[in-house]
Amino acid sequence: MASGITILQVAANPYVTILGKPATAPSRLTMTQAFNSAGTAVAPFFGSALILSVAAAGAADLAQMNHIELESFRQQEAVAVQIPYLMLAVALFVLAAVFAWLKLPDVEQKQN
Repeated sequence: MASGITILQVAANPYVTILGKPATAPSRLTMTQAFNSAGTAVAPFFGSALILSVAAAGAADLAQMNHIELESFRQQEAVAVQIPYLMLAVALFVLAAVFAWLKLPDVEQKQN
């Protein structure tokens, strides 16, 4: 999340500022920050729903399991976490491919 915010502020903010009229730059920046904040607020709910969807056994349940049952439980928990992270990786690769395919306009800052 920190790297996303850094990329937004270092790369996207100057780009958004230069793209349109200078008078409307603050409103464009506000809109981009709103999307960033919305993603920051909503993403943990989706992440927890995907990653924590398998209910963890209580401490009493774990204490009563033998070695084989405990190992099986740990394997199930590991698999439950792998799928959401693989989905996230695929989504990021698709997003990277989209931005590699898109031709964003070149912007040059005017020299005074």
